[in-house]
Amino acid sequence: MSKPTLDTEIAKVEREMIELEHRVAINVVMRIDETLTLLKGVLTDLKAIKGDLKFNLTITKDSNTTVVAKLNGKTITAGTKVISAGDELVFTITYATNYIKDTLTVNGEPYVSGTVINVVDDITLVATAKLPTYNLTKTVDSNTTITVTKDGTPITAGANAITYGEVLTITASYSTGYEKNVLTVNGNNFTSGNTITVNGNIDIVGNAKPIAYDLSISADENTTITVLKGDVPVSAGENTITYGDVLTISASYSEGYEKDTLTVNGEAFTSGNTITVSGNVAVVSTSKATPQEETPE
Repeated sequence: MSKPTLDTEIAKVEREMIELEHRVAINVVMRIDETLTLLKGVLTDLKAIKGDLKFNLTITKDSNTTVVAKLNGKTITAGTKVISAGDELVFTITYATNYIKDTLTVNGEPYVSGTVINVVDDITLVATAKLPTYNLTKTVDSNTTITVTKDGTPITAGANAITYGEVLTITASYSTGYEKNVLTVNGNNFTSGNTITVNGNIDIVGNAKPIAYDLSISADENTTITVLKGDVPVSAGENTITYGDVLTISASYSEGYEKDTLTVNGEAFTSGNTITVSGNVAVVSTSKATPQEETPE
């Protein structure tokens, strides 16, 4: 028998490798087929389980909130076992006119209207509305008091202090001797004691001015009355003096005449003294001839 040559051995090894590769390929295919069969079975089981996994849908809302629920694109209503595992659920929330979101949660967690939920359990939606709140601000001087009430109850200025639709009564009062100078609500003139219905922020501005009074002077032809506020002469007339003014009142007389009477608001007054204005001021003065000394004979 002839000895195998090197080429013969190489050819033999190559045949064996081809056979082995063929066997491996057949084995891999069989394994893949087995795995696919197993996965198909698992998938079938999961689909069956999914069909059995039904969950409850609960929607809690108030009368000012509208909720539309869509399951896989179709509108549904809340109920028992109405949603399934793997379903896509979307809630759309709207509110009545002038209302805004108060509470919006899904299973106790914040929810944004329109967000897709992948169902894996019972779903509970809670949605409530509220009227918006607004800021109340007051800007006043030291002689002005602004009171804001709702049904007789005072309201303190601040952020979110008032609510849409509330009817507020706004009243201004002033220190003694002062009266309204400016009273506006949101830049518009306002009458103290009137009401306003809230539909946004409310800004109240109020300040006062001293009350103006009349100065009248009554004197005869031989009497001159001078009234000064500081160093400035004040003329008689309506509304020429104001609360708190300090007036110096002086009387002078023609040659040969002297004071007969000098009164301010009916009270005797000494020329050169001052008076603090708290109302109308009426100065009355009369003169008389100065007595002549008798000449000795």
